[in-house]
Amino acid sequence: MTYRIGGHVFFGVRLLAAPASVAVALLLAGCASSVDDAVPAGARGPVNTGTFPNLNVPPQQAAEQMTPAQRSADMAALSAAHKQNAATAAVPAGQTDPAVLRKLADTHAADTLKEIEQ
Repeated sequence: MTYRIGGHVFFGVRLLAAPASVAVALLLAGCASSVDDAVPAGARGPVNTGTFPNLNVPPQQAAEQMTPAQRSADMAALSAAHKQNAATAAVPAGQTDPAVLRKLADTHAADTLKEIEQ
């Protein structure tokens, strides 16, 4: 009796379940590769040594620190490059006075609207 009354519901579920199961099978097949393929041979993860880590060990430096002599030599080179570039720097053409530029900005919108309306 249930089959006659709700048969269309059960058949619809079967029709939807088959493509869904095929899609899930294809997705799982893509994950079938081993972890060893993704991890380089020399790389290792954390190892349980059975002891607590010693957090009091100071970290090693990634690079040697600059000496004051190296710092002053680099600063002198940068200052010389700055002076050389400042001497040959281009001066912008046109109006550079802030007061003139503000006045131009105030009148620019009104002048543009007048030109559009003509």
